[in-house]
Amino acid sequence: MVFLQNEQHSPTTEDTVSSEKCQETSAELLLSEDETELPSDEYRPSNHENNETTNSGHARSFTTSDSRTQGDWYPFTSKIEMLCYIFMSSASHSVLQIAPFNMMFAGVPQKYVKMISCLSLIQLQLHSESFDEDDLQHLQSTIDKYLSYIKVHTPELQRKAKSHLLLHIVDDIRKHGPPKFYIEDAFEKNHGTIRDQIFLQNQKARSRDTCIKFTKHTICQHILSGGYFKESEEWKNASEHALQFGGMAEIQKFMEESVTSDKKMPNGTVRKLCRQSNRHTMTEKMTDEMLSLLTSDNHSPDDKIQRGSAITAGGEMVNAGDWVEYGTPGENESCGVFKEGVIVLPTRGPTKMMAIIQKATECSTSCNSLGCPKLHLGNEVVAIHTSKVIKRLNVMHDCLGAKCSIRDTRVTERVEQEEVLTKKVHLHHNYDHAYFFKNFYML
Repeated sequence: MVFLQNEQHSPTTEDTVSSEKCQETSAELLLSEDETELPSDEYRPSNHENNETTNSGHARSFTTSDSRTQGDWYPFTSKIEMLCYIFMSSASHSVLQIAPFNMMFAGVPQKYVKMISCLSLIQLQLHSESFDEDDLQHLQSTIDKYLSYIKVHTPELQRKAKSHLLLHIVDDIRKHGPPKFYIEDAFEKNHGTIRDQIFLQNQKARSRDTCIKFTKHTICQHILSGGYFKESEEWKNASEHALQFGGMAEIQKFMEESVTSDKKMPNGTVRKLCRQSNRHTMTEKMTDEMLSLLTSDNHSPDDKIQRGSAITAGGEMVNAGDWVEYGTPGENESCGVFKEGVIVLPTRGPTKMMAIIQKATECSTSCNSLGCPKLHLGNEVVAIHTSKVIKRLNVMHDCLGAKCSIRDTRVTERVEQEEVLTKKVHLHHNYDHAYFFKNFYML
């Protein structure tokens, strides 16, 4: 992962989300704290302006002053402003979730960190599946705050269409519903399918042949899913045998339909149990360490235990080392790191499933520019019932305070049937500094 880097600070941020293009661009565009303007030779006309000529027939050239007065094709006065605009684009959904932490570690001035944090919060609110009047007012308040940051710190961004469209988002939600339901990402997934169809044609009538192929595919999908079609004056659907054939997982996968499994794992189930060489579940005697953790449930040394490296919570798998939120929802919620799951097999009574968690506490101080609470991971370990684990939690290491560093490593990758030694850049965390931020901006 490529991180934003400043010459006066060692680079950091959590490496959980990756978007190579956005991150590489972010690293190239980062500016030091003096925020000096771009040199005049970095101003370049756009493609349509490259073809323009003056009356003398010579190519048209622009200087820094010309760019600000004659056109809107390059409205940025610094690389930081350009970086803020990149984060406003629709292609930056993933990197925007960790951008505030990137920029804070890189030494970007706090006014820009606040701007990006506000923009990340807007993205999070827009991905909601339902809105009531309170939600709309909260969203409008966040947008007003972001636009005020633009007006004060980066007035050049006021001229961009995306900044203006923020003024109409709340009204559009009232008219058309949550934006999540008409996002264009699902349609853009068809680009690869269209491209594949072009290569299977004779290139004589690409638009017609592609439309015919998609039409046939849609008709087949409609019939196999039980849809009706008109025959003479009567509406009919496919036979029972054809519908059973269309319900096969292989056919649904070919028709690009989502295949749902009837087997659902209930929350609080211990998974990935430790097994012997013969694949049988490994059963151990109750250890003194485990007995001390389970004293509140009156267990005895004669009990047996089975260990697992994962549990289910919030409809997803939680693996060892993941941060979790546990407790009673809405009341006594706590945070910590899930260590392992334990199935207790008592000599008498029902089987119990326990989660071993390394407890974290919330610090009294937090980073104002990020707006995220700060957590300290202590050494205390607790055992709770797996049903009390609410969900998996996303946190970011406080790499700035820990002075984490980026290192180069050599790894072997397989490229065209050959093993190639390549250099990779990775973030080396200093976990002696056990402080983390709860990431509120993850979707």
